[in-house]
Amino acid sequence: MKDTDRNRAVLAEVVARSWREPAFRASLKANPKKALTDAGMQIAANVEVVLLENTPTIIHAVLPPRSDMGRFQARVDTAVKRLLEMPDTIEVRVHRDSATRVFVVIPAAPARPATGELTDRQLEQVAGGKTAAASYQTVVGETSAVQSAEAVTTAAAAQDVAAVSTVAAAAEIAAVVAAVTAPCFVS
Repeated sequence: MKDTDRNRAVLAEVVARSWREPAFRASLKANPKKALTDAGMQIAANVEVVLLENTPTIIHAVLPPRSDMGRFQARVDTAVKRLLEMPDTIEVRVHRDSATRVFVVIPAAPARPATGELTDRQLEQVAGGKTAAASYQTVVGETSAVQSAEAVTTAAAAQDVAAVSTVAAAAEIAAVVAAVTAPCFVS
């Protein structure tokens, strides 16, 4: 199920959407197979989908089916080394995919940065009131700084989503560290 580019892309989109939309997350938790197929993932009728969620203290590691271990052994070994480096405060739960059961891990959502709201004075200046050249430059500089911070955070979130897709394809197990303050996860 997680071995096609299309399914990996759908899974990455589903993870990102579950971070943004609580109602979608609830429907995903209630019936993961239906939510994934509705999103465009191709899942065989005889396959059970088990949804797991990482938390700041619990990480779910999913091994490939035993029949695929040879193909992914090196990547599994690398992931195990990363897992061994995690602090004692993090519990690691290991699961194995099979021909009839697939585990899908929703990583903990990355931390969201401050929105960078403008003050009333800054809004007044941007809207055309009290426009001194120095004040205008200050507002432009602050706005650019906020936009730059948001762009960096957006890029980091996009990398997290791409990492989720790549990791799911690679060996169903790898450690990924979120960019800001989000905990590590394995999927």
